[in-house]
Amino acid sequence: MRAGSRGCLIFGAVAITALAGTAAIGSAAQAQPKIAPGGDPDLDPDLGEKPVLRPHRYPLAIVEHLSVVVPPMIYYWLTTPVQREDFEIGWDWASWRTKLTSTDAFILDTNDWVSNAVRHPLAGYLGYQVGRANGFEPASSVALTAFAAVAWEYLVEYQERISLNDLVVNSVSAFTIGEPLFRLGRLADAPGASWQRASLGLLASPFDRVHALAGASSWRAPGLGWAQLEASLGAVAGTYDGEQRNAARVALDLEVIPDRHYGRTGSATTTLGAGGWNRIDLDLRIAGDELSSARFATQTTYAGSYRRALDVDGNGDDAFFGAAAGVDYVSQRLSREWDHLFVMHLIGPRVARGAWRNGLRMIWELGAYADLGMTQAHVFGPVSPFVTRPQTSVIQSRGYYYASGVSVATRVRIDTPRWVATLEGQAFQLWSIDGLDRVEKDASSDDPHDVQDQRVLGRGAFGVNVGASVRLELGLEAALRRGTWKALERTTTDLEGRVDVVVGF
Repeated sequence: MRAGSRGCLIFGAVAITALAGTAAIGSAAQAQPKIAPGGDPDLDPDLGEKPVLRPHRYPLAIVEHLSVVVPPMIYYWLTTPVQREDFEIGWDWASWRTKLTSTDAFILDTNDWVSNAVRHPLAGYLGYQVGRANGFEPASSVALTAFAAVAWEYLVEYQERISLNDLVVNSVSAFTIGEPLFRLGRLADAPGASWQRASLGLLASPFDRVHALAGASSWRAPGLGWAQLEASLGAVAGTYDGEQRNAARVALDLEVIPDRHYGRTGSATTTLGAGGWNRIDLDLRIAGDELSSARFATQTTYAGSYRRALDVDGNGDDAFFGAAAGVDYVSQRLSREWDHLFVMHLIGPRVARGAWRNGLRMIWELGAYADLGMTQAHVFGPVSPFVTRPQTSVIQSRGYYYASGVSVATRVRIDTPRWVATLEGQAFQLWSIDGLDRVEKDASSDDPHDVQDQRVLGRGAFGVNVGASVRLELGLEAALRRGTWKALERTTTDLEGRVDVVVGF
């Protein structure tokens, strides 16, 4: 099978996965908790997040979508000299016939890292938030975001070929980033929500929070359920590819489980819909006067089942199993270069087992995913071996490549009244997607095919509680990177220690 055919098949599979996922989301979002006999009688199984009788505010959704799209549109048209290198087709019948009747106009573009791995996920997240704020379910919100992405490619960037990577990133990021942040924003509606949660909710879900502040929320039920929100401030010292460096650290670790039955006494099995189990992880490192590392990760679920068996004293066990998704973004300065990784976890099984014993909570989680993303080609090192002009492929001109892959992630956390311990790890295997370059060179020396990367990340921490919601924590983190192409291989490692003050809110 030709490389181009393989690439088309990969993205076709992605489209099918996205459609199937959104269909599952739509049906799962309607599911209500079902309490098994002997369940907690104080919990109403019919009380969940419900839209108002007329939730879909189409005019306002259109206006707010325009507020997301118009600013970058203006920027795009004001920077024509910069964009011109991508102008390859026009507003004529021959170009439109190619766009509408064949796949010849579809490519993986050669834009820079910030454009493809930062701006497009941000656009997908904001578009999705508009839909959710205006009463749309997850499936409809993804569809609105995908429609906006298609319109942008065909109407705004009409002089360019169609970027498959933009369409996929916008659409997948919509749910994998937008839903957990929407759930985080909903916590601000809970009775007695602190100003910290209200402020964070405004940042995480701005459209919905502005609607709520104006008294026009599309959702009846407040953001109930279970949440564990923590902010960290500390210092890091480590060795990065042989270079020693110190940095300040600011981090957020946010878990939101909207199911009101989570951790409650009783025996019950609850069916969870879209966004039933969420985590957001943000970690920034500042060395000197510049950012030296940025990590952002999300986890969420399409659907799942939560089972608990907790006695009247809160002792017992619980478990979760479901179909999950998420993203992982890492940009880190090494000794001579920046390493970049953006992985979209399309779908995969996720399990969690919990134990509750006399004030102790222990949870073990495991997930495995089918992935798409972008990653720096680690094998070629800090100096590109390729001529960067004219641009033929993104790996040749920018140093990173589009990838398919698989990943696994696991975590153990133990909370006690006196101390907290965590241990987690991730492993990524990525393969380059070949055959869809702007100018296909058939794996010539300046357009390498079959590039691979592996990343293994691990971290552990132990903290002692010094107040009701404050602890002092020591942590250790490590990373292994390996890149290969033909007979070439390159491996680098990081090792760092950190000390933090962690505050729950």
